[in-house]
Amino acid sequence: MLGRTAHEIGIWTDTVQREFMIDELRQKGRMHHREMNGRDKNGAPLVLDVSVEFITLNNTACLLMNARDIGQLKSCLLYTSNRMPASA
Repeated sequence: MLGRTAHEIGIWTDTVQREFMIDELRQKGRMHHREMNGRDKNGAPLVLDVSVEFITLNNTACLLMNARDIGQLKSCLLYTSNRMPASA
């Protein structure tokens, strides 16, 4: 959501993960493909693949964030791995 903070949106459910992300951003300036817990606009839990980096937009420091819901993907992978026969 353009122009709104993650805090305003209420996306984070785990403050430890959020602090880890902030620490990594401070150290490296970016974070790519980190699995994190979040929630959607209705408050339902999500498993997210998150990438974030610092950018400058109109001379203003901003964070560019991409968060992709990977909950169904993880469920499908778990389902298929449980259906695979054990190696002999």
